[in-house]
Amino acid sequence: MRQISRRSLLGHLAGAAGGLPLARQVAAGKDEPILPEQELPTDRGSVRAPGGGSAEAAVLPKRASIVPVRHWVGRFVWIDGDANPYHFYLFARRNFDLSQPPSSARLHITASDRYILFVNGAYLGRGPARSDPRRKSYDTYDLTAHLKGGRNVIAVRAYEYGYTQGPPAVSGNTWTVGERAGLWAQLEMQTGSGNPQIIGTDSSWRVRPAQGWDRSVKGIACPIGCTVYDARIDPVNWTATDFDDSTWQPAWVIPDTSLEWVLLEARDIPMMEEQEIFPERLLEVGEVIDVGLPGQTDIKGLLNAEVHYPLQYAMSREAEAVLHKGGKSAEFQGKFAGVNGIRAPYLIVDFGRQVFGFPRIRLTAEEGTILDMTYGQHQQGGRMPFPFGYPMADRYTTRDGMQTWELPEYKQFRYLHLTLRSTYSPIHVESVSVNGYTYPAAQRGRFTCSDALLTALWEACIDTTYLSMEDMLVCDACRERAVFYLGDGGHGMHGVYVGYGDLPLTDHVLRFYPLSERGDDRLQILYPPENAWNHSIPNFYMQWSARVREHLLFTGRRTVLEELYPSVQRQIDWYEPHRDQMGVLRDLPGWNWVDWTPTDVRGANFATNAWYVKGLEDAAWLADQMAQPRDARRWRRTADEVRRALRLNFWNEQKGWYEDSHYAGHLTGVASELGNGCALLYDIATDDQVPRIAVHFSTGSQDLVEVSPLYFGYVADGLIKRGLVRTALDLTHARFADMLNFDSHPTIWEGWGPFTLSRNIDSDASYDHQERRLHPYGPLSLVHTGGVLIAYVLSTRVLGVEPTDPGFRNCVIYPHVGDLKWVKGTFPSPHGDIQVEWTNDGGQMAIRAEIPQGVSAEVAFDRTHNRAQTLHYDGRTYEVTPLEKSSRKPITVTPKQIRVSVEAGTHNIALEGMVY
Repeated sequence: MRQISRRSLLGHLAGAAGGLPLARQVAAGKDEPILPEQELPTDRGSVRAPGGGSAEAAVLPKRASIVPVRHWVGRFVWIDGDANPYHFYLFARRNFDLSQPPSSARLHITASDRYILFVNGAYLGRGPARSDPRRKSYDTYDLTAHLKGGRNVIAVRAYEYGYTQGPPAVSGNTWTVGERAGLWAQLEMQTGSGNPQIIGTDSSWRVRPAQGWDRSVKGIACPIGCTVYDARIDPVNWTATDFDDSTWQPAWVIPDTSLEWVLLEARDIPMMEEQEIFPERLLEVGEVIDVGLPGQTDIKGLLNAEVHYPLQYAMSREAEAVLHKGGKSAEFQGKFAGVNGIRAPYLIVDFGRQVFGFPRIRLTAEEGTILDMTYGQHQQGGRMPFPFGYPMADRYTTRDGMQTWELPEYKQFRYLHLTLRSTYSPIHVESVSVNGYTYPAAQRGRFTCSDALLTALWEACIDTTYLSMEDMLVCDACRERAVFYLGDGGHGMHGVYVGYGDLPLTDHVLRFYPLSERGDDRLQILYPPENAWNHSIPNFYMQWSARVREHLLFTGRRTVLEELYPSVQRQIDWYEPHRDQMGVLRDLPGWNWVDWTPTDVRGANFATNAWYVKGLEDAAWLADQMAQPRDARRWRRTADEVRRALRLNFWNEQKGWYEDSHYAGHLTGVASELGNGCALLYDIATDDQVPRIAVHFSTGSQDLVEVSPLYFGYVADGLIKRGLVRTALDLTHARFADMLNFDSHPTIWEGWGPFTLSRNIDSDASYDHQERRLHPYGPLSLVHTGGVLIAYVLSTRVLGVEPTDPGFRNCVIYPHVGDLKWVKGTFPSPHGDIQVEWTNDGGQMAIRAEIPQGVSAEVAFDRTHNRAQTLHYDGRTYEVTPLEKSSRKPITVTPKQIRVSVEAGTHNIALEGMVY
């Protein structure tokens, strides 16, 4: 143990970054040994369904402390050898003695790529948050209550994906940028007498490669791996204080010349919470002919090939006991059935809704029992179709006796299939569960209305968002786990704003994303880059300015804007050289993907250019905030030019719609709902064109290529903005009804059905518009944030609350009624929750609004300008005469609206004489 002076310690802690803040205190401690395969965290809080949340969140600094690696006492360590070992687990320990318990103790820790931490045999937590080696995130634990006088031990299981070195069938990795393997920790203690002590990772730590994991398995997708683990191989009690690690080798200190880490940055988001969740029901028990041999790694292939039989030879008793912990245990046993083969029992449990976490099984078995597991968001005939056909499955081989197995890789699923193999003695299963892994966010937003389907849709969007909140906001926690995806996946930000409000997570995601810059001013489609998908989708980048603008409106944090504005400048300016003589973007380099639909993306695409108009105008708004008038002028000028070019060259006067593609000198005849929805939303369609476009939506015309759930929000938003509220709500009903009726806890899917996807028209091949050219991608994700944009539309357009100035200093409350009778909801703001409810009896619109301190609002009503209307405002009455144009504080009258300015407080406002 290295001892340093109090002055030196305090100087280090102060640092150039202002100290090392405590990220979160973590409770721990178990009444049973923690084994290498036992990742059993102490239960923290109550089980929360998606969309719920604890009211408490970690108190975090607005900006995390950043300290150069060289300024720390701890060194990055590993085991000598391959810098990027594939699918590699490492055990590390540090023993130390204390004469008395410390008065304070904090442990800072990080790893490439992951770690799980034990102190004196007790589980404390796992991490770190995804980060870049140039700015590596570390976690901080308060160990004061966990250290004691006498012998203590810190034990860490570190993991390196090493996908760049793995088997050839690896899809990629969205967890790491490929940095070398490394473990870093620093324990800072104060004794009762005030003497500081530091223990950092160095050669005094002892390490041992974990050997129970089969490293020949193939990776599956993104950061999802396949676990094949044999519990007989690694020591059981390696985390305990009395474990003898004298035969382990000293940790190898990574030389300065090999370090890839530059800065260490304190975690700026809360630690994930962990809580055990049990299934709701036992769906199926049966048997299979067991052909599962030791050494197999294609577990999913084996499980898919096996025929399911009713239980006849294998044994099952008290199978329902697997649904909860304690009490009776379920008993299962395989049997040799002669010519009928070896029969192994299997079971399928249903958690009742989509869950996210680490599957866990408690059991007692003889050595060599094999548990094969697979998972699914839905199931068909006992099979678990996985999105895009990825082979998600794992295997565990038991040691003898009682044990608990928890997978080291989290999953997102609803159904779990378990087959128990290779034993003729009883297997006692105490429980099957999942260690739920959730971001600690309380749901603040609410939306209910007279239309039950719209209420259910909003809740499904918020539940979907919750299942996608990790250390990053991901678009699909089941298949991709990719950070954000600036296009469709970026809609998860909208779910956060309307459902949860201002969270450190949105800061973290946006500050992280510019690290993806390629060197040519372009951002990548996601970050860290997934190896096999590290290509450009140029339609995504132009939405970067929109995400930054929305963040400033909903949070008011100018410091984040100041950090991100240079990336906005570089990204939006990248497009200018790709404009053609017509003035629009054409033939952009990369993968010109627009939606999972047969839209025409050849040549100059309409939706691409409509998003470009939006991106330019949002960038100009940001330039105004940054006092950059030259940027603002030129971006607005370009936006106007592109809008005019779209009106002139893409409108089909005969059909009454905007077409998707100008290619080879002419329009191609393909038109889409997405393109025309964007024409409405971004004011490309003229007032004369709006009713002609509306006909195609209101009549259920099959002439437009149908938009997917990922981008439906743009269509609904555009229709409502241009006054076509009933059309938008009717279309929402028609599209989402089947999805919402699929089960009792619906989520938002990647496609309208759970299986097929269409592809864009991206070649000269002939195209049958009616055929839709379905492309057999296989099952889709049933939990995808692309489609949650519709919840944002319901909150901002139908409930009617939307910020108009940074940080909700000012907002508008402007409900769009349609045929709804009432709406009630809550919209989170940094100043507090904005409560709004409105009713519509056909002739009078009444709004009750509770506005928190720090927020000013304008309450807006549609005006029938050629008739008299009466406004009631907090007990006062105002008459508005036909064709009146005058304004009188706090009322503003325009030909289309009547607006009332209100400050903090509760207000009751009604307008008589409404005509819808």
